[in-house]
Amino acid sequence: MDIRDVENILGLHRGLLAPSHVLICNEEVVEKKDGHTVFRGLQPKNRRDVIVLTPQADAETVVHETLHANIGLGENLTYPLAKILTIPRNWAKKTLGIFKDGPLLPRLIIIRYKKCSGCEEFRELHRQYGTRVEHYVRTG
Repeated sequence: MDIRDVENILGLHRGLLAPSHVLICNEEVVEKKDGHTVFRGLQPKNRRDVIVLTPQADAETVVHETLHANIGLGENLTYPLAKILTIPRNWAKKTLGIFKDGPLLPRLIIIRYKKCSGCEEFRELHRQYGTRVEHYVRTG
């Protein structure tokens, strides 16, 4: 998953407010708890304008984490709602064979992000993680 995929996915969902910041890790995020738990995405509770995506993220993860950021619902409501919201995209992917390599369906809204090369707000993130995490800021 790259930032262009995120822009396209969020552009299909007019009701979702795209987060101001998207952090994309380029390595798996694993928590060792009762075996291994691999995270596909995270949404920091104290930062409603940020979502974090890992290499395992998919369209449903983007919608799921954006729902957390938008309305702060818990997992029990966010999980099924994200599944419902991604049904049209998944149907088009399976039935029509689109969404494979190029642009998605015509987006309802245009969402753009630019890569942040270092900023004061996320100074510690840039210093500590360097190239392991890409930070993108919404521009449109």
